[in-house]
Amino acid sequence: MYRTIFDDLYRLNREMNRLFTGSGKYSNSTYWPEINLYENQSEYVAVVNIPGVEKDKIAISYKDNSLKISGEKGSEKETSANYYLKERKTGKFERNIMFQEKVEADKIGAEMKNGFLLVKIPKSPEAKPVTIAIK
Repeated sequence: MYRTIFDDLYRLNREMNRLFTGSGKYSNSTYWPEINLYENQSEYVAVVNIPGVEKDKIAISYKDNSLKISGEKGSEKETSANYYLKERKTGKFERNIMFQEKVEADKIGAEMKNGFLLVKIPKSPEAKPVTIAIK
């Protein structure tokens, strides 16, 4: 298996997210919110699953090749409830995604739709592939 330094940095970023999010304890709990990240020729696209989170409770920023998505999902107000099962996550969250290539930070766009946050991160022109003609 071929590995690069970026693979190691990604693993380190993932472990740091796990260490400092949620309850603050290191555990095997899943990342929240869940993110799918893919790319095409012109941009990266992050699809974040955050049902029940209002868009004014979400902050998105980009600095030093890292996209930061943070916010808070309010909890249910049933303090006297005796839960038998409680799987829906609440509270503050923060996810960081590191990029290997330059992006056009001033053109990053985001929208909410049906419980999903869609963040489009355009690639920088120098990061886009160039076709070379053979003479």
